Amino acid sequence: MNRAAELHFDAVLAALLEANDDALWSGRLRDLARARDRVLHVAVMHEPYLSLLLDGVKTIESRFSLKRIQPFERVEAGDVLALKRQSGPVVGLALVSDARFFELDPEVIDNLRGEYAVALAATDDVFWREREHAAYATLIVVTHPRRLNDVPLQKRDRRGWATLVPAGPLR
Repeated sequence: MNRAAELHFDAVLAALLEANDDALWSGRLRDLARARDRVLHVAVMHEPYLSLLLDGVKTIESRFSLKRIQPFERVEAGDVLALKRQSGPVVGLALVSDARFFELDPEVIDNLRGEYAVALAATDDVFWREREHAAYATLIVVTHPRRLNDVPLQKRDRRGWATLVPAGPLR
């Protein structure tokens, strides 16, 4: 693909279909295009977490924030994640099998660390220190990670998450 897809549901979905050569994912993406009742999430990810997720080592993607912003309470089982390298193309896909949402305090953060650190590939103190002032957390259990040929995407803002819908308002 030479041209970067615009950050719109149909354009991104078409680019993903073109870049994908996996039968399972081709079927799922075609179903997504037909159903029109699901959303497509673009998750901007940093290394090494992106590679760890695509390799199946990291099975939960997390988002911590000070405010109730996406994906908090906006992602659910069955949704598709397009995995975008920070300042780069979309390089993979994953399926959401569960999403959990937390309002944080120090005790909740300690509990999250104890229960999910390995699945988050976040066993180091630095990861948790950087998130100790967050007020909200979204933990997204993912399955079927799939690497793609690079899919250029025109995303010009600094958001780390975008929820794309076929038409109408975001859910």
